[in-house]
Amino acid sequence: MAAGGTAALATASPVPGGAPGAASGSTPGSASSSGQSEAQSAGALSPAIRQQLGRMSGVKKAAILVIAMGDELGKVVLQNLPEQDVQRLTEEIAQTRNVPPDLSAAVVEEFHEMLGTQHVMAQGGGARRGLPDGA
Repeated sequence: MAAGGTAALATASPVPGGAPGAASGSTPGSASSSGQSEAQSAGALSPAIRQQLGRMSGVKKAAILVIAMGDELGKVVLQNLPEQDVQRLTEEIAQTRNVPPDLSAAVVEEFHEMLGTQHVMAQGGGARRGLPDGA
């Protein structure tokens, strides 16, 4: 792993569920001031958040996701990446500052949706699900 990988996690910007010691807002899934969880509000993204997600690089999204995971899980993720990816990701983590909680929640939700899609595809795709046995 690149030197300072976990240090970058500890010093990166405050995001929900982020590294211990970092100032954080509410965590994804916690009640927001409107009473609606941020995970629920991520499903109905504001145009500004949707635009930010669309312009954001994959490395930036990965950095926000790793920060949101916290030190322990983030370290596990980094240990399982190729050295070149660890270096790019830790550099992006170090540059990431003041991620709004709703943007962080939207990145986490997007990742969750991608995992669900991969699971369905690994099972043979969604089209086969509705077919009767033997068809």
